[in-house]
Amino acid sequence: VHSDVTSFKEVEREVLRLNRNLEDRVRLRTQQLENALVSAEAANSAKAAFLSVMGHEIRTPMNGVIGMTDLLSKTTLDREQRMMVDTVRRSSQSLLATLDHILDYVALESGSVEIIPEEIQLVEFIEGLVDSVGLDVAKNKQRFILHVEPGVPPVVLADAGYLGKVIRNLIDNAIKFSVYTVPQGVIQLRVALAADQANLASGQQRLEIKVIDNGIGISSEQRGQLFEPFVQIESNRARRFGGTGLGLAISARIVALMGGQLALSSGPEEETCFTGTLVFDVPEVAVAIEEARNIEILACIPDPLLHNALAAILEVNAYSVTWFTSTAELSSAVAELTVPGVVLALAADQDTLNYCAEHNLKVLKLSERPRDKATLRLDLVYTDPLLPSALLRALEREQRVLSIGL
Repeated sequence: VHSDVTSFKEVEREVLRLNRNLEDRVRLRTQQLENALVSAEAANSAKAAFLSVMGHEIRTPMNGVIGMTDLLSKTTLDREQRMMVDTVRRSSQSLLATLDHILDYVALESGSVEIIPEEIQLVEFIEGLVDSVGLDVAKNKQRFILHVEPGVPPVVLADAGYLGKVIRNLIDNAIKFSVYTVPQGVIQLRVALAADQANLASGQQRLEIKVIDNGIGISSEQRGQLFEPFVQIESNRARRFGGTGLGLAISARIVALMGGQLALSSGPEEETCFTGTLVFDVPEVAVAIEEARNIEILACIPDPLLHNALAAILEVNAYSVTWFTSTAELSSAVAELTVPGVVLALAADQDTLNYCAEHNLKVLKLSERPRDKATLRLDLVYTDPLLPSALLRALEREQRVLSIGL
């Protein structure tokens, strides 16, 4: 018995030939893809290096322009010349901010960003960030509330540069989108210990940094794309709000690199709240022995946001405070004083001022920040934002004066 298997053998040989052909093509294609990947990585590295060099070359003269316009603004100028100088400075700062965003995004995309923690005084660090925008907030007739909750550690380990970028990006965003709010744009920066402190290593604490504004709000459709690069709420040519659409994308990537999360809650015509949840290593610090507080604070702050922010500052620094809303309540509080009192007042009425003058009570006024830095006064404590260190310095000064008087 025999069978003719010639056709089967030919098919087998053809299959083997096709397999060898396919393997050769796969190897060739794999090699081509590897070569393309190497070329792409080389091109990306070259692009990053080029942008870094060019960024330096552009940033240096731009800083020179900004510095010279600042000096020029301090000279004698008429109104029209001062407006021109201000325009040059604002335009230069805007161009420099755009360049920084592009370079930050390129660095994050190329994976060349390295988080380097260092010890920072958290409250003082945040004060520096918000103080730098105080003049812009005053010019826009907006309000800025800085609220640091009790329990926030004084010192944390964090990358100051990148943490500052995240907070500043969120603040700039809030200022930009609440500037047209009627009757007034309000920006809040709130720092607090997170409610959830589970699953942390020894010496770590989880903090929440919230930036809230009462601007135009963000719809659910926009929320899904907002952390993507080059995405903007308004993309038409007639848009009111400038920017590259990179600030939130950069912030989200930096927060992720720091092991945290950046979340958004908002809706159309609702408050917008960005919450950065970050875990910080908290080094042990020596507890300073506080000087005895020999003054009593009597405070009248009608605005609830500022009231709560000021109450937190006083609580953290162990000041005793009595709140009043009328001259009758003030009179009752004064009758119970056992140490000298200082009255903290925002927009105090004439009756309160007259009562304080009659009863020899020192009035420490909280005042809106002026639009011109040259008109700042040392005897006032400014709001928008109210800096904890400025308030504490003023209270300590009054405490020393009263101690000398006694």
